[in-house]
Amino acid sequence: MTSKKRRTTPSRRRWSEAEARSMLLALERSGESVVAFARSQGVSAQRVYWWRKRLGPTGSRTNVPDDVSLVPVRVRYEDALGLEAEDRAPAIVVRSVGGVNIELPTCVEPGWIAALTRNIEGR
Repeated sequence: MTSKKRRTTPSRRRWSEAEARSMLLALERSGESVVAFARSQGVSAQRVYWWRKRLGPTGSRTNVPDDVSLVPVRVRYEDALGLEAEDRAPAIVVRSVGGVNIELPTCVEPGWIAALTRNIEGR
């Protein structure tokens, strides 16, 4: 018996993550549906759907803007000891211009909230 070798064409070859990102970006720029775009590229729509599910619509793993960074915060367990449940419930909501929302209990010092807000806003 002879075994049949599967012929691998460019459309059948596995994509690397970088290739998939590039394809998803091209899809977004095209404005076409996934099916129409896949047909025009000679690839399976299912492959495009799979990578889009894995990487997101534009090929990035997250939808976080590039200019977002973490703000150092010190959380001390002893600060929460002895608080009643209603004191720990979020009652203050800080909404930054950049779209960051932080919920804080009423027992948090106003000066600390101001410092946190300045750090978030980068001032």
